[in-house]
Amino acid sequence: MLALNGKYNIENIACGDKSITHRALILSAIAEGDSVINNASVCRDVLSTASCLRKLGAKITRRGNVFYVKPIDRANSGVTLYCGNSGTTARLLCGLVAGLGVDAVFTGDKSLSRRPMRRVTEPLKAMGAVIEYGDGMLFRVRASALISSRVNTSSVSAQVKGALLIASLFTDCTTVVEDVPTRHHTENMLKYMGADIVTEDNEFTVRRSRLKGGVFDVPNDISSVIYGIALALCDGREATFTDVGTDSRRTGAIVVLKKAGADIRLSGNVTVCGEKRSTVTVRPSVMNCLYCNSQNTADAIDEIPLLAVVACCIKGRHIFKNVGELALKESNRVSATVRLAESMGQRAYLQDGDLIVESNGKLSESAVTHSNGDHRIAMCGTVAGLLCGKGVVFGHGCVDVSCPDFYKMLGVKPMKFALLGHGIANSRSPLLMSVLALHHGICCTYDIVDLSADVDDGTLMDIIGRYDGVNVTMPFKKRVARLFDGNLDAVNTVYGNMATSTDGYGITESLKLHGIDVCGKNILVIGCGGAGTTAVDVLLKSGANVNVINRTESKAEQLRKKYKIDCTLTDFYGIMSFAPPCEFSAGVDVSGAHFVFSAEYKRPDPLLEKAVDSGIQAIDGLEMLYFQGCKSFALWTGCNTGNECLEQFRKAI
Repeated sequence: MLALNGKYNIENIACGDKSITHRALILSAIAEGDSVINNASVCRDVLSTASCLRKLGAKITRRGNVFYVKPIDRANSGVTLYCGNSGTTARLLCGLVAGLGVDAVFTGDKSLSRRPMRRVTEPLKAMGAVIEYGDGMLFRVRASALISSRVNTSSVSAQVKGALLIASLFTDCTTVVEDVPTRHHTENMLKYMGADIVTEDNEFTVRRSRLKGGVFDVPNDISSVIYGIALALCDGREATFTDVGTDSRRTGAIVVLKKAGADIRLSGNVTVCGEKRSTVTVRPSVMNCLYCNSQNTADAIDEIPLLAVVACCIKGRHIFKNVGELALKESNRVSATVRLAESMGQRAYLQDGDLIVESNGKLSESAVTHSNGDHRIAMCGTVAGLLCGKGVVFGHGCVDVSCPDFYKMLGVKPMKFALLGHGIANSRSPLLMSVLALHHGICCTYDIVDLSADVDDGTLMDIIGRYDGVNVTMPFKKRVARLFDGNLDAVNTVYGNMATSTDGYGITESLKLHGIDVCGKNILVIGCGGAGTTAVDVLLKSGANVNVINRTESKAEQLRKKYKIDCTLTDFYGIMSFAPPCEFSAGVDVSGAHFVFSAEYKRPDPLLEKAVDSGIQAIDGLEMLYFQGCKSFALWTGCNTGNECLEQFRKAI
């Protein structure tokens, strides 16, 4: 989770072009001689390509943002190529492997596994490639020899065209035809490396060629820089970005923005390594409605969601033609864009294949985005939140798929918090922290760090040291207590070089909210873990008489001995469970109790259900979570919160 408070400072930083880096790595791997790739993108997608090329036999090393490539001598066959989330990796390497004539199985993550691959495999099959499909893989390329062909790209995709051009290097003569022009990077690089390629309109004829390795200087990525451009435009700021790749098929978003009145200037145009690059300057502008024709959409397909965010800032009706390809990206970006507009207080919808955005120009006070693992949507959500003045992006970390320095480029400098535990993927803590951060205007991240239960102490402390504040849950509460302060039984909050438990605060505030006074009352505590131990401590300090039980009797006996608890205590005014719902806790007799409390808030608890059936006041652990989270947040940020955000938290859940 990333919470934004509207503060940012756009910076001109190096962010190597992802598309060009992919192609430079792949073509260097089949060239004569070694290659050096400067200002390379080192995003997750590119690292997937490098990893796959190593599997095929290339020797690739990296120092910072420079790759060193020793080409494949004899390609390895019978390999599995894991492409991660990268469609570019899968599609371009499909063409390479088919050309190399080796056998390889292509796999990817869940998102990539849902994306269409036949758009590249079917044209390659027409060139003689033998490709199979099956469960658990994207596809399999069998060893075969390609034949000279005339092949048409059936979709508007530079990845498909690139795969066919790479495969064509291994045929006597192949012509690739595209109906709608797409970005030029593959053909530009082939020409730069000495390939025998002739371009005529939208036809590319490639003859068998051996490429020459060398030095590649990669321009900065317009697909990353465009977010800074859009942010500056919408907020009336000036910004300058240098050495930006400005191939005519990559500047579709700039074309659309300039048509709408944006003052964006490209200067100092030069061509380096076959790629045009420019200095891009943005100045405050008065803008009209945005209109994307079909070619604009093809040229700016990855930027359409961002252009829709810009449209939300401009009063009027904005049209983006033929956006169907957006639904086939890492997520359904059409649906995601509609939700983005709604979070900004505007309306967007799909009509006859076109995306329509209708805006009154008045943004909501905050924008909430769920990226669903899509880096472009996370980036758009960040821009939306900054423009609204506040915002939250759930799943913000995926931006490193394409631009690891994205937040640095925007000058967003959040405090960093996290929850450490095991089996915590469904924790509500990120949602709570987002509510608190928005309320107080704090820019912060809150990560879920799911660790193996047997992680060693050194690794645990190293991870804690990466954050400004950490919450700790099972099974690490007692271990972290030992590592920070041997006098503590259990902790759930680390701040600075100190650790404490805020569970007690959460318990007492939750009881207070329900008007429950435990002083002088008999209370039964179920469970002897970190929270149960803390409960015993705070209840005794509040003047309660306490007994404790546990599924493992020896643990209960240890706790009774430590706190000198009277194990004969009965007639309980309240029963408080800090154990997971189970037969043991469900079997506890609640008759005679005035209230039953369970720390559980995510799953049904038979103990609470029994209390409800008996007409006894039943309290779940949601309020305890809320108050202990408020206390942790206060220790980290100095911002104190009462129960003013509780209802908002309930609604968010």
